[in-house]
Amino acid sequence: MASSLALPPDRPGDMRAVRIHTSRTVNVELPDGGTRDITFAAGTVGYLLYDIPERNKCAVQLINHMGQRLDCTVPRRLIDIGELSSNFAIRRPQIVQSQRATTISHRRANDAAGRAIRFLWDDLHINGSVLGDLGLKTDRLNEVLDDPSKKRDAINTIIASFSDQAWTAVNTPGLPISAFRNIPRITTTRPRILGSQTMIYLRVYIDGGRFATYTGRSSDPIGRQIQHDFAIRGDTNNLGHYVEARKYPAANRYALQMMLLTDASEIIIKMAETTLCSLLGTWHPALTRSSHTRLQDELGSGSTRSINHMVLMSSFGTVAATALERANYPKLGGRGCNWSLPLEESNFEKREWIRYRIQTADRRSMLVYRWQSSVGTVGKQLGLVARFGSVSTGDIEKGFGIHVKLDHLPGIKKGEPLVISVEVMEDGKPHPTPWYRGPIHGAWDNCHELHSFTIKVEWKDQASNQWYTYPVGYHEVISVFEQRPGDSTITRDWRKATCILQFFHNRRYRNPPSYLLSHYSPLIREAVYDHLSQSISFQIVPQVALDPPAHVSFAQNFMSLGRASESSWPAIAVGPQPQLSWFGGGKGHLPSCVLCQQTIASHKSSLTVGCSKRKGDFHVAADEPNRDRILQASCRLCWGIFRRPCIWVKFGQWREDRGIPPSYYGAAITPKYSGAAIPIEAPMTVETYQQLEADMEETAALDDGLGDEEED
Repeated sequence: MASSLALPPDRPGDMRAVRIHTSRTVNVELPDGGTRDITFAAGTVGYLLYDIPERNKCAVQLINHMGQRLDCTVPRRLIDIGELSSNFAIRRPQIVQSQRATTISHRRANDAAGRAIRFLWDDLHINGSVLGDLGLKTDRLNEVLDDPSKKRDAINTIIASFSDQAWTAVNTPGLPISAFRNIPRITTTRPRILGSQTMIYLRVYIDGGRFATYTGRSSDPIGRQIQHDFAIRGDTNNLGHYVEARKYPAANRYALQMMLLTDASEIIIKMAETTLCSLLGTWHPALTRSSHTRLQDELGSGSTRSINHMVLMSSFGTVAATALERANYPKLGGRGCNWSLPLEESNFEKREWIRYRIQTADRRSMLVYRWQSSVGTVGKQLGLVARFGSVSTGDIEKGFGIHVKLDHLPGIKKGEPLVISVEVMEDGKPHPTPWYRGPIHGAWDNCHELHSFTIKVEWKDQASNQWYTYPVGYHEVISVFEQRPGDSTITRDWRKATCILQFFHNRRYRNPPSYLLSHYSPLIREAVYDHLSQSISFQIVPQVALDPPAHVSFAQNFMSLGRASESSWPAIAVGPQPQLSWFGGGKGHLPSCVLCQQTIASHKSSLTVGCSKRKGDFHVAADEPNRDRILQASCRLCWGIFRRPCIWVKFGQWREDRGIPPSYYGAAITPKYSGAAIPIEAPMTVETYQQLEADMEETAALDDGLGDEEED
């Protein structure tokens, strides 16, 4: 799956980013010594291989919008040159420094570590709103930091909780790892602590001159270390901490008693754990120093949780590092093993969405939203269940869900990871495999736009080790939304497609009808990549206010379909039923219109009765404009559901499956995709997939995919 990031360099060495700044056809030199005329579009990116100053040229590796690489030599004047690829980073919000240090009374306050801890919480406080926007849990934290008295008490408590030996170690000049050898260790028999106490511990792994560290907390430190040691000795738990710890001799793995808190609140305990992580730099380097390859892998895996965590940790790590530098506090070094941030909101508390922009093969701009789920049940079969809005309240009008049966696909097993991808064409024109299958000219003025998106699922067939993708669509098209009897134009598929676009475009409807929600207010961040600066930022997608969809008049649809019959779809006739001779076959039997033909075999409804005989016996309100014309040119289905005239095709235009040629999709009902699963390249590394498998229980709970809903 393509992402918004250009591919990283495919060879060793540090290379600078380049970009073609002007569209131009250039005779380029190829590595085999030949030349070729190639047209480069402005904005094409790549990397500088080397300069050829005597010829005023550069050897570059260019990457097109489909990820294809080309090594060639181009004129130097054609390109802009940017940052080194090793400088790739997440662009962070502006970080500020506190101008005042909190004054506390504890005797340790002016020691090196005491000063660093004060600076740390002062800077985290002043940057709280920025970090809160990125996912830091600031509600309870602000209750402490916004009150000067509570803030002083909290910092006093944290500083006082260090044991004497631990305090001596963290204040040793230069902060060598050897300074920690005198700190009491956690063994299988000690320490025994009270039920009201919590210990913050430090695990240290040493092998010669290299070492790794991990900070944790527990009210049962003995039992917790036994759990850690068991996981490290085994080979089934592949958390990053344990993978790293296995690289060190068992005899050189230690658990140290660092801090002990008594009767402390949960927020103070989390602050204490965060303090030790920051002070000793026990975060894994991948969290605070972003990797181009890892970020691209996370975008491919749909792991919004991991991406959000990386963005938060990038900024949090900068705040912490800046505070410690201001305090002249030394760095411990070694390799950190902590991946989580105690003060981060869980995915259960706040769900976020990541989107990015790519170009399709035909150079259309497309927004992609990806997230992780797992195979659940739909009815009695395996499938996908994803819910949005407030459907958990039981009020179907306040949210929507997506339910798709998947058990006919290879390798689908309950609980296995799924990556869901929503693709939205920015031009509002049809996607090649649209989720919404109704006609473009329908009862509502947004029907054309509803074809602009698709929903796909991606999964791995474990037996064959092959990844697949499959586009899904709405199962029923002619189905009236049961919550609004009396208005047959409000169909289930139209309403759901409208809700999906409203959600992912973050729209707020002005004065919406009862069957549409005013807004969903999803928190969506767009990944914005700047190739020259080798940086990526995640910008919140603002809410857009607009009027809700409105009905289209019969006259408007008649006019639009008439124009389409003269250009896009020349083989259709619009309106009254043509003479039998026009159809090009048959013996006295006039066919039904296209929409009735498409639905008659699969949907039994009184709406389809009488179309071929053109009885004109369906209901049209007496005051409806163009009533007589409607009765002549439409039928129960076309008027009742779509507020449009009938369309007709000749016998030779029909396929055996009662379908029409693909070039006419949108004129009527688009067939549901019924092809085979489509093989694709793996969208993530094996390691990322293993982590995805480990997270499936939590992800499945988030998506609530355990019900027995029927398929869309």
